[in-house]
Amino acid sequence: MKRLFPLLTAAALIAPAASALAQVPVGKTTSKAPILTKEELRACMKREVAVNEQRTTAENRKAALDAERAEVTKLSEGLQPLKADVEAKAGAIKQLNERTRVLGERIVAFNAKAANPPADDAGRKALQDEEKQLKTEAGAIEAEGKPLQAAYEAAVAALNDKAKVHDERAAAWNEKQSQVVAAAREAEQARQGWMLDCADRRYREDDEKAIKAGK
Repeated sequence: MKRLFPLLTAAALIAPAASALAQVPVGKTTSKAPILTKEELRACMKREVAVNEQRTTAENRKAALDAERAEVTKLSEGLQPLKADVEAKAGAIKQLNERTRVLGERIVAFNAKAANPPADDAGRKALQDEEKQLKTEAGAIEAEGKPLQAAYEAAVAALNDKAKVHDERAAAWNEKQSQVVAAAREAEQARQGWMLDCADRRYREDDEKAIKAGK
């Protein structure tokens, strides 16, 4: 007679495969459980195959999930330069808005002076020059503002598009991760059940040979 041994030597899901049907003399087992009948042995051998397959499937799903996680991480990293571009353009718009605010204050002050123009030629000339300068600066701000705003909106759109793809992939990964964890837990429970019912149990070699021969 021989005995069945644990399918795995550790509880971890990712562990080297080990045959449960080790060729070990009966005398070395401490099990006091009854010898397996032929049908019990057949069931244990069948469960061993199923447990191995379940564990392998769980390992493969975990490996695929790890690869997918790397892709999601890459997508996340790809968002960083897009975020930096949006922030840079937002900063430029902020600076332009500040220039606009300051110019607005100067225009208000100019309008106050223009309401009571100086009587001398020099004073009127200075006022005219200031008006030209304000119009020039206003035109420059407007010329800068339109393309800058367009560029900012395009950068935001590009970031949002990439972020949407990333978020969808991340959500899908999280869902799969939960499923893979559950599958790993089920595989381990199946292994523990097999060990409880079949491990360290003695059996007849003739029964094993007959089962392997399809009898």
